[in-house]
Amino acid sequence: MEITRISTVAAFAMATMISTGATTIATAEEVDFSGKTITIVVGFGAGGGYDAYGRLAADHLGKHLEGNPTVIVENMPGGAGQRSAVYMATAAPKDGTSITVIPASIAFDAIRGGMASEIEPLAFRPIGRLTSIIEAQLTWHDSPTKTFEDAQERETLVAGDGARGNASTVLSVMNARFGAKFNPVLGYKGTADMALAMERGEVEGIVHPLQTLDATHPDWVSENKVNFLWQQATARHPDYPEIPAIVEFADDAEGKALLSLLASQGEIGRSLSAPPGTPPETVEAFRAAFDAMIVDPDFIADARTRNLPLDPATGEEVEALIAATIESPAEVTAELNRILEAVKE
Repeated sequence: MEITRISTVAAFAMATMISTGATTIATAEEVDFSGKTITIVVGFGAGGGYDAYGRLAADHLGKHLEGNPTVIVENMPGGAGQRSAVYMATAAPKDGTSITVIPASIAFDAIRGGMASEIEPLAFRPIGRLTSIIEAQLTWHDSPTKTFEDAQERETLVAGDGARGNASTVLSVMNARFGAKFNPVLGYKGTADMALAMERGEVEGIVHPLQTLDATHPDWVSENKVNFLWQQATARHPDYPEIPAIVEFADDAEGKALLSLLASQGEIGRSLSAPPGTPPETVEAFRAAFDAMIVDPDFIADARTRNLPLDPATGEEVEALIAATIESPAEVTAELNRILEAVKE
């Protein structure tokens, strides 16, 4: 399966370079980053999936930009990625020296009314997606909650990164709409902190991306240390056919539509983005560099070494994904917001 992923990456990038043609390449050459340092802002703690992909890009992106700038990572955790998004929208330099791994929930947060007022998702300038992400609800091996049906029968203590985070939102919907009894413990700074909390017995479960399990916790699967309750997807991924897709728990069209909306965040995945207000020629330079990086044999080999799967998409495609989520059917977003408002009360 890994060979297939790499072949897909190569095909994607070759098609992208053919379609963009000489205009994008020429534009990229007009923006010179000589002597500059570019910071990739990661809105989550070190050691998690956002951080892993941010550091992978940092180690390779610079050589594909004119002037071969130094690229570093700065972690800015808080508010399930919103602290960093606010910074990018307001205070970050707009000259190309600051880009970010955009929160996968940026569009979803906008439609659920949980977005900081400073953030306008459609104003961000996506550079390209490194991978889509399928989040999975896990519980530790000694938890009595080993399936979703167990979670409908007993209270299960789970970690979350904040009231607006993906984990908290999904669990609220599963409790209110589908009869689960999850009890979120909020305030963790990121996936790495939540993983430690589960291993220490502070909580029974966490949400973790399936794609980065091999890189961050290879023993969890090989030694059967975790149970998988669901994958946050509209269908079972062929790499994980034994894990139920979250939409399978819905027994009507309305419930399926609601759970499909929750799953949409995974399509944005781990995407690089320039901040709002970045000049178009700078955005195009980054997009051209991203397209070149994603087929670079050194980059592909490094991703394989780090056990980080690649599932790329262009910056334009990420923009379309963000827009599609924001334009979700009004009746679905209304039900989502009714559930979340009731939780607040």
